[in-house]
Amino acid sequence: MHWQYVRSVVEDLRYNFRQFEIENFVYHLEMERARSILCVPYDFRPDVTWVWIPAETADYIFYTRYTHPVHKIHIVLHEIAHMLLKHEHMRITEVLPSDADIFHLARDVAFMNSTRIQDDQQEQEAEAFVYLIQQQLVAARRFDQLTRAVTSIKGLDRFTDTLGWMG
Repeated sequence: MHWQYVRSVVEDLRYNFRQFEIENFVYHLEMERARSILCVPYDFRPDVTWVWIPAETADYIFYTRYTHPVHKIHIVLHEIAHMLLKHEHMRITEVLPSDADIFHLARDVAFMNSTRIQDDQQEQEAEAFVYLIQQQLVAARRFDQLTRAVTSIKGLDRFTDTLGWMG
């Protein structure tokens, strides 16, 4: 694993982690890269949990529809890592049937089956990226943003803070 490279990518984010909310972080990256990142729930076959599809004008992160909110945030950060670390990705036809309704988005896809994480250098780097982001959030006292549903909108916080995802 190229630990220093991963660390340098995180350090170059130019992001204030004291303001971290996943939507805000994604928006920051969209502005920095001048490219949309769309996170979409999807009904996958059982052996697929998430995919990153770099299309012509946007990056799509598809995740299993019933993913727990905490796991969803991890997935989004993990797939963003692949984008920012410029990892290679597999052909979409290698992981999804040609008649899948998302097939038209792109011919390439980054795919992760959880059994590959320990064996694949790119997966280890993506997990290292997430770990370094988590370190930033602990230092900024924003780790709770990874572990519960929250809002910065006064008046709504009393509802979102009681959704059961408390850290």
